[in-house]
Amino acid sequence: MAMLRWRLLLGPLAACGLWLHASADDLQEPGPTLLEPGLYRIEPQGHLQPDASLPLPRGENEIWAEEFAHAVPAQAQVRYAIVSRSTDDPLGPGFGPLNKLLFLTDEAYRYDVNSANRLCPAYAFPGWNYHSSAQPFCRTGIGSDEAILAWQAAAFSLSWAPQKEQTEVRLRPATVPPEQAATAACRRDWQCRRAAEPQVEVHYRITHRTDHFQLERARPYRDVLYVDSATPLHARPRPDAAQTGMPGPAFYAVLARDDQWYEVDAWRPDGSHGHGWLNRDVLEGNAWVPQQAQTGRFRFRAGFPPAATEGDDAPYDEGVALWAIEVIDRPSGRRHQVLRDFGSDRGYGTDPQSQAHAVQLVDANFDGQPDLIVNGYSGGAGPNSTDNVFLYVPEQGRFVWDERLSGMTQLEIDPATQTISTHARGGCCSHASETYRYIDGQLTLVRSWDESLVGDEVVTTTGEFVNGVFEVREVREAAPEPVPEPAPEPKPKPKPAPGP
Repeated sequence: MAMLRWRLLLGPLAACGLWLHASADDLQEPGPTLLEPGLYRIEPQGHLQPDASLPLPRGENEIWAEEFAHAVPAQAQVRYAIVSRSTDDPLGPGFGPLNKLLFLTDEAYRYDVNSANRLCPAYAFPGWNYHSSAQPFCRTGIGSDEAILAWQAAAFSLSWAPQKEQTEVRLRPATVPPEQAATAACRRDWQCRRAAEPQVEVHYRITHRTDHFQLERARPYRDVLYVDSATPLHARPRPDAAQTGMPGPAFYAVLARDDQWYEVDAWRPDGSHGHGWLNRDVLEGNAWVPQQAQTGRFRFRAGFPPAATEGDDAPYDEGVALWAIEVIDRPSGRRHQVLRDFGSDRGYGTDPQSQAHAVQLVDANFDGQPDLIVNGYSGGAGPNSTDNVFLYVPEQGRFVWDERLSGMTQLEIDPATQTISTHARGGCCSHASETYRYIDGQLTLVRSWDESLVGDEVVTTTGEFVNGVFEVREVREAAPEPVPEPAPEPKPKPKPAPGP
């Protein structure tokens, strides 16, 4: 069974990286323009055009012999690269758009940062810092001693810092004859004095390593997916469709995804590719745990990663993340729906009894229909944790992830008052809460409170929804003086030891 091991984002830092930069013309707020997705071709003579933005200082009396070489290692035999671009925060809250870059290397190529084969096959940028065996995308922005990527919208260059190697040292004879050097005029002229003495010449071989890639075929890739073992590629998004066995591990360029399938291209080093669908049940290999929660129409199963996939970067016994929720029609026993791609970090125990209570029922929008709620992100020390809320939509007969409720921290749902409250803490001296109510079917803010220490003042801001208008009031008060800590009590002097 193929195993897709992509959920574990936290892991050791990669021992590889790219140094990324773009020209001022390529910048957009809030960051640099991302590469267009698609197939890129290497320019055969591009290595003869080194990156001019990588100056190498030349010392006095240095003689350079410059050479130009490819940045891509010869063993990699790269002719093409694949680029994906996501714009929907693929890593969860706090992450922005992301490029993934995959070099189509020869099957025999083996990446080794301490050898000439130091090119990582796959990179992610900007802001990527989650390299692991489950996500083998190297990070960027480490420094000038690593690979360097410069890009425009439809082209990029790959470079290494110029290599400077000393080849020989020569003694250059004086160019001013002794009789001229002895003159007062020469002694007053530092250039003449210098030319009257032999000079040491240090010869260097300077090697520039650069390759340029141009977009050859645009394709709307939204991600590059890593699968660590062999898996079937379906001709259609149906379990009974014709299949082609694909070797693993392998990367796939993702065109689209839903709760059940990835539509992908499988690229080969020569620039050809296959096309098909990957079954997410097969890829993820979830351990399905029946849930205690049930409704009159549905029962549920929670999909957790098998233990083998959780041992990669953190101990499995620290807890596991929830990967999927299966909604099963009770009368027929068939799958009605599967819910995936919601954010959830390690929030569940590893024993089946605790995992059986992962899915909870709650009427989150007070319409009389049971909705689903599961853990979201822990929020670190905030506490500022979130939950994933799936509202049942009767018109569709399906559960739908609610972005607004799922983004609220410390969520509280009160069926007695039919209100929803959220609380947040921003450090030691900033606390806030908001209360919402459904008005004419719309989630509406009806009350807010915020208290923060600003300088030497405590600023309290309150708001209330009155007669269709949200009114805000602010009060500033002097911060209380800190209470001094009591002086420590003096330690008793030791008693002298009794004499003999």
